[in-house]
Amino acid sequence: MNGLFLDQQAGVQFTLYELQHELAERGHSINYPDLIDSLKICNLASLSLEQSGMALIQSPIFPILLLANKADWLKNPKDTKLTGCEFYKLI
Repeated sequence: MNGLFLDQQAGVQFTLYELQHELAERGHSINYPDLIDSLKICNLASLSLEQSGMALIQSPIFPILLLANKADWLKNPKDTKLTGCEFYKLI
């Protein structure tokens, strides 16, 4: 996995295999379909910080999510970094 900046925001580039392996090493094994679903949920789920009922900041957990499909991978199998995400603004 490689850290990166997407439009001046912190993020990470990875393959699904790398992420799956990293999670398994920490006792959180997951299959590919569930891993992809989890990444999509983090992209669509929103976190809000509020004070006195007024939103101070609201953003998806992963505002930008890059997921390569099989056709992309078959075109360029040596490009192992076809997946990545930008982190929540407060990370």
